[in-house]
Amino acid sequence: MSLLRDAKTLGLYYGMGLLPTPLCSAIGARLARRRVPRRQKLAYARAAANIAWLKPELDEEGRAAMLDRAVDNMGRYAGELCRLSKFDDEGRTEVISVETVTRLIQAGQPVILAMLHVGNWEVSMSIGRLTGKPTAAIVQPPATAASRFIMERMRAYSKLRMLPPGPSSALEAIAILKRREAVLGMFMDAQMAQGRVIAPVFGREMPRKGHNMAHALRFAALTGAAIVPALTERLEGAHFRMTILPALDLPYEQGEGAMLDAGLPLLNSMAEDWILPRLDQWHMLFRLGIGEEGRF
Repeated sequence: MSLLRDAKTLGLYYGMGLLPTPLCSAIGARLARRRVPRRQKLAYARAAANIAWLKPELDEEGRAAMLDRAVDNMGRYAGELCRLSKFDDEGRTEVISVETVTRLIQAGQPVILAMLHVGNWEVSMSIGRLTGKPTAAIVQPPATAASRFIMERMRAYSKLRMLPPGPSSALEAIAILKRREAVLGMFMDAQMAQGRVIAPVFGREMPRKGHNMAHALRFAALTGAAIVPALTERLEGAHFRMTILPALDLPYEQGEGAMLDAGLPLLNSMAEDWILPRLDQWHMLFRLGIGEEGRF
């Protein structure tokens, strides 16, 4: 059964890769609108509940419209994966302030990119093609063989070195930063355990460990790496923007504790300020419950 499923996945991937990018994106959206409410009921319910929690000002009609747009974005992301290598040639991504990263690389400072799962976040993985510096990222591998193949192929094009989550990858990431081998990409809203997104916190208490905001700050304290937000968004259809913000102003000389005290509120505010206006583009609406009780 798994072989048949993988064959279908690969056939769809290569077949859609022959189509124009806007059509792939539109097909992905249409398939998601048909399938997600019926076949991914838990994820759909999570997204609806999270929209109600994070956007209490919306009425029922407004929440339903936002949920529809969120499903649309999720489908577009999936449909666009087979065309990611064409984005540059087709001029689909506008990049703001890539020189922020380039200057740090030229100055010899290690760099951690603080990323979020917004829009088509694979766009942020392509920064290596813009700077000439390889990128490494701690990434949860997909569950199926076909999905792993697709991700490896796609991210090889982006010059991305993938590190699986775990203690050994943390040590490897620190070594990469110390040797300045690559820019390290980290998703500040990465999926965690306990059935909820730990950070950003959206008004809940901020833990000092167990999530990528804290990990990034500890890595920076150990290596002197600059933490640079690299944030993506969908503009219209299959067009995107990546905005690179200035590096966080952190008290490196004062040690890890001071870095966490200063950096956690900065990273959390950055994430919330980017996500909330683009909530219908945030993939974590579907992945985990983020309510106060974390019951999903």
